[in-house]
Formats: sequence, structure tokens, C-alpha cells
Amino acid sequence: TFAFDYPAPPEAERYRAFFPCAVRFGAAQAAVTADFTADRPRPDVNPLGLDLLKEHLRSFAGSASDGDEVVDGARREITLAVTTRRRLPDLDTVAASIGLSERALRRRLSAHGTSFRALTDEVLAPLAKRYLRDSSLSVADVAERVGYAEPASFVRAFRRWTGTTPEAFREREGG
Repeated sequence: TFAFDYPAPPEAERYRAFFPCAVRFGAAQAAVTADFTADRPRPDVNPLGLDLLKEHLRSFAGSASDGDEVVDGARREITLAVTTRRRLPDLDTVAASIGLSERALRRRLSAHGTSFRALTDEVLAPLAKRYLRDSSLSVADVAERVGYAEPASFVRAFRRWTGTTPEAFREREGG
């Protein structure tokens, strides 16, 4: 469904003809929603390609060594916050999104030998490295994409993660 936050324009029927789904006007907030419940696996899917895609997605979001769903859930929420909203999530937000209090999330992460900061770093470091390999992005652009409002804060964090600056990493990696 496409929901537009403005009244139906004179060419509303063109919108409806263009989009192969429901189109609404005058919504309180513009939104795009997708219902994947009717999706079925394609019979012509390339199994090797599908395996590669799954592996890529796992490496992008990281993977917990013991498969604990709280750790996986926190990692997933951190990844979503950074990749979709380009902001660093706080502990309260992540805890609430997986149905825990801040204190309970801290305890569960600690029981699995990690912390919220370590989990955030685990998500951000590889993502920042991927972006830095793209030479069309400035360090400030990369900082913004991984949720840092100030490039200087990103540079300090990147140095903590890797022991080097983003510029030195980029030079070494040939980005």
C-alpha cells in the first residue's frame, strides 16, 4: 500500500494505474507498507545464489555464537536503526523493541559475555569498513550513514574499533 499524506490530486487515477497495489491519499503520515504473507518461494530460484544471499545477510547483521535470541534481537535492532534510520540506537530503545527493560537487556547481554556497546561496535565496524571502501563517500558521509552526527566522533570510534583512522584504512584498502 502507498499512503500519501496529501489530498488526492487531479491525476490520482494515474497513481493507481502506476502502482500495482492499493493507493491512498489524505493519510496522517506518508507510508509504504508491504504484505509478504502471500509470498511463496520461487520455483526457479538459484539455490547457490540464495545461499550466498543468506550468508551475506548473516555477515551483514552478524551472528551470535550461541544463537541466543536476545543477543540476535538486539543485534538486529541495532542494524535496523543504523541502516534504515542512520542513527545510533540507545539501550532503552533496543530493549523496548525486543520486549525487555534496559536492566534486563544489560543482564542478558552480560550473561552472554557481551555488552550493548560491544554489540553496537560489532555491527558498526564492518558496516563502516564497507562504506569506506566506496571511494565516492567522504568520511563525513560514512559517519552519517553509520549514525554519527559528528565526523570527529566517528573517527574516534573507528580508531577504537580498528586502531587506525578511516583515512588510513581507506588508503590501505585502496578505497
